[in-house]
Amino acid sequence: MRADRLLNMLVLLQNQGKMTTEQLASQMGVSSRTVIRDMEALAIAGIPIYSERGPQGGWMLSEGYRTRLTGMTQREVLSLLLLQPSGQFNDLGMHDDFEHAFQKLMAASPASLREYAGGIRERLHIDGTAWFSATEKMRHWPTVQEAVWNNRRLSIRHAGKDESFEGVVEPLGLVAKRSIWYMVARAAGEGNADPVVFFRVSRLQEATLLEATFERPADFDLSQYWVEAAERYSMDREGSSVHIKVREAFYPTLTRERGFRLRDIQPACDGWVELWMDFRNHKSAWKTVIGYGLEVQVIAPEELRQVLRDTAEGWMQMYKE
Repeated sequence: MRADRLLNMLVLLQNQGKMTTEQLASQMGVSSRTVIRDMEALAIAGIPIYSERGPQGGWMLSEGYRTRLTGMTQREVLSLLLLQPSGQFNDLGMHDDFEHAFQKLMAASPASLREYAGGIRERLHIDGTAWFSATEKMRHWPTVQEAVWNNRRLSIRHAGKDESFEGVVEPLGLVAKRSIWYMVARAAGEGNADPVVFFRVSRLQEATLLEATFERPADFDLSQYWVEAAERYSMDREGSSVHIKVREAFYPTLTRERGFRLRDIQPACDGWVELWMDFRNHKSAWKTVIGYGLEVQVIAPEELRQVLRDTAEGWMQMYKE
């Protein structure tokens, strides 16, 4: 309904301070023309709303104006109840804050809504933890939080499952994956072009808060980064099936390598042995194959063949006279 949309726009502007027509249209799922009409309707209704032109412009409310409209629907209350305090709230020390904020919200709501919320709480409980997941020990959790909240650089030593890292990083955010916390960060340095990566907080062996601060990238979106990083991580975990040929003399050495499962083998023919191998991920397959140079030929997948071609071309350019 239009009345609900107008109220939601008003609350958005009150909370955000300033929003462009495009931002409001995207948030509300309507066209830019509809947003402009709605802004005009609010102005006619006496709401002190105005617009600023230019690259930094947008719609905003007059300074000091606050709406007293707090009408929440039952589904909106239900959506808040679905965010019941969990282990992550405890980790951040915010369990009691959530409860106090919810009680204040209910106190400002009509009696019928308070009754509905009470009934839902009696009938709904969400447990976000797994049955057998052990609580992770995060020795450096307070230090990590301090660095994230205040844009402070961290000197860390991280023992990863596959690789370790030691150095200074700029923490950009925290992500909770079920009961596991990750720190999203990038290596520190001027004109930083290093990729953003994530570290499992429980695997931090050292974490020292430095005096140096850093400027957070204005265009960095933590949620968007995590969606893409999680997708890449899942693809790597799915494994990589590789079909290769190895020179017969090197077959014994190759099969003693670690990090793959030998799925099938064809007897030697013309001095070559054909193998079908399952690696943990694409990177692991590349590392193993590249180490044998011309003694191994990749038949499939094409993606790995292309990576090897790119590597060879890069080497040629590097050592070109």
